Order: sequence, then structure tokens, then C-alpha cells
Amino acid sequence: GGIEAVVEAMREHVGSEGAQFGGCVALIYVASADENRIKVATAGGIEAVVAALRTHVGTVGLQAIACTLLAKLSVPEENKIKVAAAGGIEAVVAALRAHVDSAEIQKWGCGVLSNMTQTSAENRIKVATAGGIEAVVAAMRAHVGFAAVQQHGCDAIVCISIAAENRVKVATAGGIEAVVAALRAHVGSTAVQQSGCDALMNMSTSDELRSKVATAGGIKAVVAALRAYVGSAAVQQYGCDALANVSNAAANKLKVAKAGGIAAVVAAMRAHVGFAAVQQHGCDAIVCISIAAENRVKVATAGG
Repeated sequence: GGIEAVVEAMREHVGSEGAQFGGCVALIYVASADENRIKVATAGGIEAVVAALRTHVGTVGLQAIACTLLAKLSVPEENKIKVAAAGGIEAVVAALRAHVDSAEIQKWGCGVLSNMTQTSAENRIKVATAGGIEAVVAAMRAHVGFAAVQQHGCDAIVCISIAAENRVKVATAGGIEAVVAALRAHVGSTAVQQSGCDALMNMSTSDELRSKVATAGGIKAVVAALRAYVGSAAVQQYGCDALANVSNAAANKLKVAKAGGIAAVVAAMRAHVGFAAVQQHGCDAIVCISIAAENRVKVATAGG
């Protein structure tokens, strides 16, 4: 009954910062075990932590620990429904807005929004409506040097932009530029490179968006990622897919070639012959790039 006792204490003492902080810390330890996350939710822990976020918006330490806990609790699919129903999305967006200077709140807040939008079409719209897109982009701008914020921010943009109607909103908020800045700033982070390439892949699905990606330096950033992480199948997969999508725009085909994209795609395919997804997206990229007649000899010369 330890979980229930902690949740009850948080309910009874909503106005006490100390009780809420201590309760969140206790539940974080409990929720570190995957099997306990459902138990915490069943006991009313999600509603309790959301209430803590709402009641103590101005307390940085409590907001950080509550966002950390909610990031853990929002991993199981059945818990995502409870987080959304309890107003967790809105509470996290409020935390992100109120504490832009706190890297911890920004990291875990973006992590919650990423979790909540990973599989739920409904939550992607809720996050956008709540101002989550702008909050994520603001987090990335404020903490360019903090790799974990950039990773979770890119992850959130990946998941939010699965909804086609959100892509223009992400672009309008400066999300494309934020992702490119993350790729440039964290060349040494595999996680940032993977998530950043994935985000640009999603954000290159119309000619307008493809133009924005190219203008922001996205093509060069993706090619740099491919070159730096030839051994990472995930980076190669998402990087090749991003180049395939962005080169669907006629104006970008030559830009990809000029940036060294052809050689990078061929290198990806050679390095991961046994990885079907890399081969598929590599072939897709070559198809799109070679629509430009002047690129075909380059593809052949590179061994494509």
C-alpha cells in the first residue's frame, strides 16, 4: 500500500510544496520499474502529479521533479489516456512556458510531449492546441547547448509532425531552424543526429516545407550526420529518408548533390547491406535525386 499512501498524502496536502515534492520523488523511485507505472496510475498518481503542477506553477524544483515523474508515467499506452484526461498536456505546456530558463523542466517537459504524441493522433492535436509546438521550439532555442533538451525537443517535433496539419505550425514556429541548429550544435550526439534527421524527414513533405528545410541548411546538416555516423543504421535510415523527401522538390535535387548527398547515400547503402530500411530509403533517395538528369552520372560514378 506504499504507492496508495504516497498518492493520498499528495491529495491531502496539495498546497504543501514539501509534501508534493517528497511525493513526486517517492513515486519517481517507484516508477523507475516499468511494471510499477501502471500501479501508480491506478492509484491516482497521474492526477496527483498534474495537480501538483497546476498548484505550484512558480516553484522551479517542484515543476522539474513533477515533469520528470510524468515523463516516466506517460510511457505505457494506457497511461497516456489518463495523462491527457487529467489535463497533463496543458499542465506541462504551462510549465515549459513558465520556466524557459530551466533546462531540466524543458528536457522532461519535451519528453512528456514526445511520449504523449508518439502513438496518439488525438494527442498530437491537443498538444498543438495547447501551444505545445511553440513551447518545444522555445525550449530548443533557449538551450541549444544542452544535448538532452535538443534530443527530446527533436523527438517531440518528430511525433507532433506525424499529424500533417501540424507541420506548417511547426515550421511557422521556427521548428525547422531549431532542428537544424540542434544537428549543427551536437555533431557528437548520435541521439540528436538520429532524432534531428527523423524530424527533417517528417518536415519535408511539401514543396513549401522542403524549401524551408533547404534554406535553413537542413540538407547540409543531414549530409554531415550521414558522414559522421556511417556505422549507425538508424542515422543512415532517417538521413537517407530525409534526403529522399527533401529532394522531391526540383530545386533541391542539385543542392543535395552539391552537398555530397549522393556519395553519403551510397556509403550508407554499402555500410548496411543487411539492413532493409537503409536499403529502401537509400534507393528512394537515389530515385528522387536522379530525376535530375545531371545527377545521374554522379550517382553512377559514386557507385550508386
